[in-house]
Order: sequence, then C-alpha cells, then structure tokens
Amino acid sequence: IEYGFGAEDPGTFQGAGFIIDRQRGWIATARHVAGVSASRVLVSIAGGPHREAEKRYVDPILDLAILEVDPQYLVGSAEAKLDCRNEPTPGQQVITVGHPASLKYSVTRGIVSRMANIDGETLIQTDAAISPGNSGGPLLSLRTGRILGIAVKHMNRNNGAGFALPVEGLCRIQELLRQGRNPAPPDLPVSFLAMENVTDAPKVARLWT
Repeated sequence: IEYGFGAEDPGTFQGAGFIIDRQRGWIATARHVAGVSASRVLVSIAGGPHREAEKRYVDPILDLAILEVDPQYLVGSAEAKLDCRNEPTPGQQVITVGHPASLKYSVTRGIVSRMANIDGETLIQTDAAISPGNSGGPLLSLRTGRILGIAVKHMNRNNGAGFALPVEGLCRIQELLRQGRNPAPPDLPVSFLAMENVTDAPKVARLWT
C-alpha cells in the first residue's frame, strides 16, 4: 500500500489465504490483508515464487476479500472445502494455518470457545493461536478438514483469544460471483442519528432522493 485510505497505513504487510476456486484462480483472505486502498498484492502458493494477484472482490462490511490469480499457478494445489451448513460448536477441535511472526506455514491447534459478538459482528472465538501473519488464513475442523472460518482478529498475549469470521458469508459471496452477480450489500440512502440512553426506534436523519 503506497497511500493508505482511512485507517489503513502505507507499507508492506503479510497474511495468509486459501484457494476456493482453482479453475477461476480465486483465493480467499481477510479484507485487511488485501487492503481496501489501491495496492499491489503478491501471492505465493505453497512457498513458490510470488505472483501478481488482482482483487476480485473486497467486501465493504465483512473482513473478507477474494483475490484472483492466473489459474495456471494453482495447478497441483488443493482447493479448500468450506463448511457452509454447520455452525461451529463450543469444544469443537480446530487448527489454524498461517505465518505468525514470519514463521511460514505454521499450524496451531485448539478448540472453538464460543460464537462471540464483537462490535456487532458474530465471530468464532478460539484458543488456537491467531497472531499477525495468520490473518486471512483458515480455521479448520480437525474432524472434517473443512474450513469453518477465516482468521481476522487476535487479543493481547495475556488473553490468548483469537477470532475468525464464519465462512457462511464467503459461501454466499462465492456463489453470487460464480453467477456473475454483484455480492456487495445494497447501499441504502439513509443515515440514522444515534443517541445514547435512548430506547426509542432510530429516526431517519437524512434521506437522499
């Protein structure tokens, strides 16, 4: 990122991702890994040479992005299997895969702690280590091998909790993209006025026509 947009800082950052469509060259990762700002994204498949990738879709709400590379770079690579139907359950054994502190392709093991609401977003809380460099990588069920979530957040070292975005949104977005449809949520031309300690329903503050 040469020029950061909003809360993004200029610089070079590292994260993880996984292949979701080998024929189309699609790779899923976290939005904050791909960057919202105009940026150059390079992808290395299983430790191979870095290749240029395009941002196929960057979600404006979810911490989720889909990159696209030339499909020939993915020949011989495995396509991830997503668990689009089952919600993770507390106690379920999981693993994460990523590059924490530049320790490439590290695997950590833990369990699903709970489904947590963080700043209005439902995330999978886990004690499997999620550190900088793990972001965008998969949270997999140890029993089925299917991906349950995408690593997006971590707490401080004393807490040890990590958070992953459930793949439900990714499943829906991927299907819409395959149909040639825009998966971005509708942009309603309405703003709401937020007031503390008020229990009444929100009131429309501004409307564009």
